Amino acid sequence: MSETVKDRVVALCTKEGITAAELEKKLILGNGAIDKWKKSKPRASTAAQIADFFNVSIEYILFGEEPASATKLVLTDSLEIDVIEMLRKLDTVSRYVAIGQIASLLRNQEDENGLHIADPEDD
Repeated sequence: MSETVKDRVVALCTKEGITAAELEKKLILGNGAIDKWKKSKPRASTAAQIADFFNVSIEYILFGEEPASATKLVLTDSLEIDVIEMLRKLDTVSRYVAIGQIASLLRNQEDENGLHIADPEDD
């Protein structure tokens, strides 16, 4: 059986020397919120709060893995977090399609506003 969000959060609590109930109170999550994550995931903003509290990545909280990049991506806007979560749910081909669509929107915005937005392919 794979590790759940609840498992990871409880393990982080144990490492910090606090209970899940204490974390719920500190972050104003509501009684039993963490227990629900055995079968579901928290909202992106809640995952960001927990990641910040324990100084780990949101990816670790939600998926049990740190980002592959050596530079930790810090997302603070809940909309950005939601987009990343949606992209992670897609298969590889669909991710590239979505990224291509975003790049197309950026090129259109560049044309309309006279802005130059770097193409991810240029990196």
